[in-house]
Amino acid sequence: MKYLFRSTFAFLLFVFCLPLQADLREVFVCNYKDGKGMQDVMEARDFYVAQSKKAKLDVPQAFIWTPWKAFSDIDMLWFNVHEDFAAFAKLSDAGAGSPEMAAVTERFDTVADCNSGLLNREVIFDGGKFEIKNPPAVIASNACMLKKGVRPGDLKDLWSHARMVLGGMKEYENHIGYASTPLTPGAGTPDIFVYNVHESATAMANKQAAFVKSEAGMELSRHFNSLLDCTNSLWIGQSAIAQ
Repeated sequence: MKYLFRSTFAFLLFVFCLPLQADLREVFVCNYKDGKGMQDVMEARDFYVAQSKKAKLDVPQAFIWTPWKAFSDIDMLWFNVHEDFAAFAKLSDAGAGSPEMAAVTERFDTVADCNSGLLNREVIFDGGKFEIKNPPAVIASNACMLKKGVRPGDLKDLWSHARMVLGGMKEYENHIGYASTPLTPGAGTPDIFVYNVHESATAMANKQAAFVKSEAGMELSRHFNSLLDCTNSLWIGQSAIAQ
């Protein structure tokens, strides 16, 4: 696995769309090597944590997504969460010359083939009572392209609209939604990812039922579709490394 300390990027920072309070996500898009699977990933994770302690390096919070209902040939997404770009850069520099971290890279490379990139992430909506009581979580992800003429201010208005509508629905109290913008895009990379985290498939279904019955919800849906053209998928999300 081309791990975080050996990643190089042709870095293009779209400052106009980077919110001041956004965090940074380092994503690894992975396919397992023959005969490998999640158990091997978790064993490599344990090795990574142990090696980081040896190197006296802090380990960032990390999550793993696996496809549930998605037309995708991806086996796994691994996300490292950094406070900001400065935190990512500091950790990368600290690990670059570390033999412990070189061993981590070699270990992950035996498990999966991965490409990596960076995304910013901001909270669109937080219902105030968000909790995943029985992990893993269900993640509804929208990979979106901006429609012609859409400006950053239009998205800010959309997020404000979402907070107003969802904040008025009891079903969305245990809910959190994010917007994530690729900072190292490749050919065909979506302009933005919008995703919502649910504690279960049943919770997601209950929210959806309340949403479609609400005129305010349908208004929000029309607003969303007027700005973004999206492909939808469902993923199972789990914690890889807790804070």
